[in-house]
Amino acid sequence: MIRVNLNTSLKTLGNENIGDQTLGKQLANSLITAQGEKERSMKFWDWASKLWDNEILQLDEVDFLKLKGFVENSNTMTVLVHAQLMGQLDKIKIPEK
Repeated sequence: MIRVNLNTSLKTLGNENIGDQTLGKQLANSLITAQGEKERSMKFWDWASKLWDNEILQLDEVDFLKLKGFVENSNTMTVLVHAQLMGQLDKIKIPEK
């Protein structure tokens, strides 16, 4: 399983925390407002609920790649959020089989 920990503070360009906002909460908001994702709505809801509660996601490789692809292809996130999320997701190594 791949552990996805997004309990990292969202930062300004000046590297200051933005209130109590975390990357997980930002991604949770994006997941629950996703349009055209009806076939994955229950999965997105589950991930969003866990991220909102600051839980670490435990995903298999397929689900991790779905989540990362969602972030990569998002047209609704600000650059500030998108870049920080991609930075965190790019650090996660997929275990070799």
